[in-house]
Amino acid sequence: MPKAPQHNLYSNIATPKTHTQIPAYSAHPAKTTRGYPPNPSRPIATSAPQPASADAAITRSAIRARQILLEPIPGNLFLPENISHETTSSKINMAITSALAPNNHQGHIKALIQLRNGGLIVELDSELTLTRLQEHNTHKRFLQALDNSVIFKDRTYTLVLQYVPVNVLINRTGLLRLMEGKNQLADNSLTSMRWIKPPHKRPPGQTMAFALLQVNDPETANKLIKEGLYIDRNLIRVKKDKREPICCAKCQRFGHIARNCNANKDTCGTCADTHRTDDCNAYKTVRLLRTWMGLLPMVQKRTVLREGCLRQAFPPTNK
Repeated sequence: MPKAPQHNLYSNIATPKTHTQIPAYSAHPAKTTRGYPPNPSRPIATSAPQPASADAAITRSAIRARQILLEPIPGNLFLPENISHETTSSKINMAITSALAPNNHQGHIKALIQLRNGGLIVELDSELTLTRLQEHNTHKRFLQALDNSVIFKDRTYTLVLQYVPVNVLINRTGLLRLMEGKNQLADNSLTSMRWIKPPHKRPPGQTMAFALLQVNDPETANKLIKEGLYIDRNLIRVKKDKREPICCAKCQRFGHIARNCNANKDTCGTCADTHRTDDCNAYKTVRLLRTWMGLLPMVQKRTVLREGCLRQAFPPTNK
């Protein structure tokens, strides 16, 4: 007796190829595997070029790669608080020229951003200038030219260490250097490490916790994200620290904080009623659907801008 043909449940599903192009319009509509014309409202998988948002992320990464952060020491007379933008730029430009003169290298400032807390973000003309300023002797001459009135801070990359055993003493002296040796990392590539939640706020019986790790260069950060990190014979999963969109604690809308909010009434982040979130008596802390629907487009946009089509979590520098 012949056997009945076996039908695969997924035999009628058309699998899109990687490089599929949109077909030209025809008077006779194409049929699908089920015999019906395709739904024009459905998106067609195409091999689209890299979006402009990803290009913008790469451009911003290249700008950050040639930026330095200077923190003026409070009370200094060389860069006082009421100094003008032009005077600050001129003094820093002269200090750069003086520091790079023995190396026969010329560099200058492309842009200067003065932060509200007094910090200075200096964008240099090239990454080579930044590399020269980070050298020990050049770094020392640069600070002396500024009358030692600022603190030179290196840019770091933040990683999240997942499920770290709480019995690991991450604050003990020499742990970072020991981790660099065990994981075959460059010397002084790990800057700092701390618990995300303070240990005194942990519930009884907790055995795992998350921690933040600061790394000096994107190459090391990408390696740890790909391979993981060994701490005291524990293989720790590592991921990039993704900053959430700014949300107002007063009106629960995105793009501003409560200090700059113009709303007349408070909106609860739990039940969306007109009271403060701290005063809510709701049983479960869940945001309403409309709140997350307002967040979704911004999350998608920021995901494309920060990661986009990049295969690495941090775009590598061109050193």
